[in-house]
Amino acid sequence: MSRAQRANEPDIPGVVALNNRYVAGGLTLRRTPEFVYAHLADYRVIRDADGSILACAALDEYSPSVVELISLAVSQDEQGLGHGRALIKSMEQLARKRGYAELF
Repeated sequence: MSRAQRANEPDIPGVVALNNRYVAGGLTLRRTPEFVYAHLADYRVIRDADGSILACAALDEYSPSVVELISLAVSQDEQGLGHGRALIKSMEQLARKRGYAELF
């Protein structure tokens, strides 16, 4: 099973590239390296054995009790392997840990 881990600074280019791959199709919003850096503690990633980013997701506070799951993206050749489910579960756990009443 895929294991989501906290993103770190070396992951930023991979997160931006993967997220922005789905902008043209309207599936994600464009993210800049500056945005990802500012929200690094909110990102979780799944890496391959070489450290390349296979999947990513983040939380973004909507209000003090509500948080949004953003930037969910899985590399096309890795889809269907459970990475998305693992990230959603990780985001749910992080939202609960941070005390949010609702995740959307």
